[in-house]
Amino acid sequence: MNDEERESQDHDDTAGAQRFYRIIPAPTSRLEDFQSDQEAGKPLPRNPEYVRYWRGRSVYSTMEAARGNVAARKARAASRGEAWREQYIAEVTIRPESPINYEQSGRNEEHFTLWGDTRDVFDCVTKVLPGSVGGGGANNGNVLPALE
Repeated sequence: MNDEERESQDHDDTAGAQRFYRIIPAPTSRLEDFQSDQEAGKPLPRNPEYVRYWRGRSVYSTMEAARGNVAARKARAASRGEAWREQYIAEVTIRPESPINYEQSGRNEEHFTLWGDTRDVFDCVTKVLPGSVGGGGANNGNVLPALE
């Protein structure tokens, strides 16, 4: 973050807020992009220790970590000869008074899990960006709309 961005952040109305980054499949965010694995109908994990994470949703604490995950997914698809479809990253800004809970989870120190109502999480989306650096087609890294 450069000095201008930092100064801008200091003057906005999100003081004390925590920002997270969620990988989504389209350039506009949709409510279903923020469902937990449980809400999405994915099978219950066999390991009981993972059930609580199944009830939450996966996010990253930095844009760089989220983009790193997108790059790893893209590389895996290429190594398997699979078609690649661009991914996007939704910035989710959790204010201190929010009912959404979060904690670091997994081996990656920048990976977190969010718990709370899907609508509440969706309502915290502040912007959507291409998942690849310089990616996203004609948009070329510009902020994309967060729409329902």
